[in-house]
Amino acid sequence: MYSIIANPLSGGGLASQKLPELEKLLREKGIAYRMDITRKAGEARALARKAAEDGLEGVIAMGGDGTFYEVANGLGESGLELIFAPCGTGNDFMRMFHLPADTVEAVKKQMESPVRMLDLCKCNDGYYLNIAGTGFDVEVLIQAERFKAKYSGLGAYLRGAYYAIRHLKPLKAQVTIDGGVEQERECTILSVGNGRYLGGGMKAVPGAVVDDGLLDVVMCRPVSKISLIWLLLLFVRGRHVKYPSLTQTLRCRKIRVVSPGMTIEADGEMFPCDEAVFEVLPGGLRTRLPK
Repeated sequence: MYSIIANPLSGGGLASQKLPELEKLLREKGIAYRMDITRKAGEARALARKAAEDGLEGVIAMGGDGTFYEVANGLGESGLELIFAPCGTGNDFMRMFHLPADTVEAVKKQMESPVRMLDLCKCNDGYYLNIAGTGFDVEVLIQAERFKAKYSGLGAYLRGAYYAIRHLKPLKAQVTIDGGVEQERECTILSVGNGRYLGGGMKAVPGAVVDDGLLDVVMCRPVSKISLIWLLLLFVRGRHVKYPSLTQTLRCRKIRVVSPGMTIEADGEMFPCDEAVFEVLPGGLRTRLPK
C-alpha cells in the first residue's frame, strides 16, 4: 500500500484538480493506497514518518519542491519508495528526469519504471533532495520576504535583489572538505548540489549527478557589485562554472562550513546556523524515476 501525501494548494490548486485522476490511475493498476491530505506546514513530514512507521510500500508525494522536501525528511533513511507527483510552480528537482508535464502521466511513467536508487543528502540533522547552500542568492530570498507585504511575486524578489546588491558582502567561512585541513574561504555564493536547478530553472550546479555518490560543490568567488550582475546572468544559464576566475567547483562526500550568523537554504527552506555539515548518503533514496 502507498500513502498519497497531497498538498491541495500546490500549484494554485492544481493538486486538487489532479487528485481524482491520480486515484483513477491507481485503481486501474490495482495499486492499494490511502489518502493523506495536508492542511498546514510540516504535516507532510509527519504523514511520511507515519507511513514509514506503518510499514507501507511507499509514498506518492503530490505537490512541489516544498512538499517533496517535507516528505523526504519524514521518510529519512527508512528505505520506503518515493514517487513524485509534481504540481508545484518550480518543480526544480524534477527537471533532471524528463517526466511528462502532466502530473498523472508523470506518476504513470514512474510506476512503469524499475526501482532506481538515488543519493540522499543531509545538512546537519535534516535531509534534502536537490540543492542546499548559502550566500548572495539566499540573502535575496531573505530580503524579498521584507517586501512581500507590499509587493507580490517578481516585484518583491527584484526589490530584495536590489537591497542585497547594495549591501553585498562576501561570505567568510572556515571550510573543511572530506575531513581534510580546515581552510578559510570567501565566496559570494556557495551551492552544494545533488540536483542541478533552483529558483524555477536556474542552473546553479550544472554538473550534479543524482546517483554518483558525490556532492557537487560550486563556490562563486567574491566579486564587485558591477561584476555581480554578470555573475548572475551566467548563473541563470549554468555558465558561471566555465570561468575559473569566478568559480571553483569540486566533488566530495562531505563538506563542513562554519560561518557565524549565516542562513542556509535547502530545497527552498531556510534556517539560520553557525555551522553546516553537508554529506551524501549514496543510494539512500528509493525511487522509480527514469534515467
